[in-house]
Amino acid sequence: MDALPRTGVGRVLRHKLRAAAIAPDTGDFEAMPPSVTEEERR
Repeated sequence: MDALPRTGVGRVLRHKLRAAAIAPDTGDFEAMPPSVTEEERR
């Protein structure tokens, strides 16, 4: 997507952005392992 989809008055069409974000190669953030351990965060 090169540009954000907008209405006639310039508002972003968020429902189109949400629909376009789901693709076969889209990663699942919740399923990803943490890159920083709990001890490193403290």
